[in-house]
Order: sequence, then C-alpha cells, then structure tokens
Amino acid sequence: MKQWLTRYGGPPGQARFRLFCFPFAGASSVVYARWASLFRPAIEIRAVELPGRWRRIDEPTIGSVDAIVENVTQAMLPLLDLPYGLYGHSFGGLLGFECVRRVRQLGYPLPRFLAAGASKAPGLPLRQPPLHLLPDKEFLDACARRYGAVDERLLEDAEMRAMIVRSMRADLTALETYAHRAEPPLACPIMIFGARGDASVTEQDLDSWAQHTLGPFFIEHFDDGHLFHSAWARALPARLGEAIAAATTGDD
Repeated sequence: MKQWLTRYGGPPGQARFRLFCFPFAGASSVVYARWASLFRPAIEIRAVELPGRWRRIDEPTIGSVDAIVENVTQAMLPLLDLPYGLYGHSFGGLLGFECVRRVRQLGYPLPRFLAAGASKAPGLPLRQPPLHLLPDKEFLDACARRYGAVDERLLEDAEMRAMIVRSMRADLTALETYAHRAEPPLACPIMIFGARGDASVTEQDLDSWAQHTLGPFFIEHFDDGHLFHSAWARALPARLGEAIAAATTGDD
C-alpha cells in the first residue's frame, strides 16, 4: 500500500490532535520529523510523502495538484476521527488548501485551522515565468534565485542531483499548471506566515488568503527567507503549538 502520510509523534494511542503537514516543492516528509519533539505527546504529526522521494523514491512523480490532492485526501479521511489542523509550506500551502476543500466536498469535519507559510493565495495569476520546462541546470539556477539555493553538497553527486531535479520539477509542474476553481470560502480559521526576506511572495499574495475564509484570519511575519531557515526550528512550530492549544481549549 502506498504510504501518503508519515507519522511522527509520541506512542500510538496518545494523540488528541493531528497536524497534517505538507512539505515545500521537492521536499519529503522528513522536513517535519524534528517538530514532533517540540510538541506535547498528545499532538501527532502526519506529514505528506509524495512519490519520487525518500521511502517512495522508486515511484513515478505526479505533476498534477488534482491527482495529489485526491490521493492525500483519501489517506487523511480515516484519520479525521480527532480534531486536526493543517500546515503547508509554499507549494504545500496550496495542497493543504485544496485538501480541505476536498474534505468539505466529501462531507467530513473541517479542520480547526488551516495554516500556510511562504505561500501565495490560491487563485492569483502567475507573476513570474514558469520554471518547470527549463533544462536541468537552468532549472536549478532559477529555483535557487526564486526560492532559495539547494545545498551545494547534495548537488555534487550526480544521482542525488537528478533525484532533486525530478521531485522539484514534478512539484513545480503541478504548481505552475494549477487551475483554480471558485468555491465558497472555508468555515475555518486561516493562519498565514510570511518572511520579510522572501522576494517570491508579496504582501498582497499573503493578504489575499483572507478571501478564502469566513472565520478568523491571521498573518505573522518572520525575519527570514522563503524556506524559513531560522523560524523552522523553533518559532514556527511554537506558533502552531499555540494555535493548537487555542483551537482545542474546552475539548477535554
């Protein structure tokens, strides 16, 4: 069975809240592994594992938002027996948003919140030229300029470089060919995190998320770049922990 969600957290059975996490383009679920130690044992992380990376490295990649969302949503549905929230970074923010809309279409409970970081609001037009059709070297160079450089040590190995290009190209194909469909706003809070040093996502890109919710809307900025290299380790998971605590007050 294909494993679309990787579990991180305390012993099974202790969870009282699930946080579904969607990685940025080219990344695997591993980017969320360390967060489990920062949350209390009652919070379980289920991080999305897309094909073509880590444990699914031998599987074909998927370059379609609709196909990814359908598969991830089906994997999520049996796990919606607990209160839950979603966090997606960059491309992952779009995937999280579309998964919530799919959950709503299927008649399941909505999350306590949807959170996204360094992610342009769905439905806005592309401002910059697409990258997914560029040759490999130009592709990597353009991704580095727009989103942040990939670790040069990884690129020194030809096999590793090819795997990185393959997964990033698939995700950017999905992102850059995404066709937004208008639906009513979500009846759950939306929390958006931006970075003051992120040139790829503007203030308007972040503010425009407000149109997608009927509930509370929050924006917070970090002194960071697109990939939140500083905030990722402590500040961001701390904010999410606070949001989970607020969203579950009175549940016990």
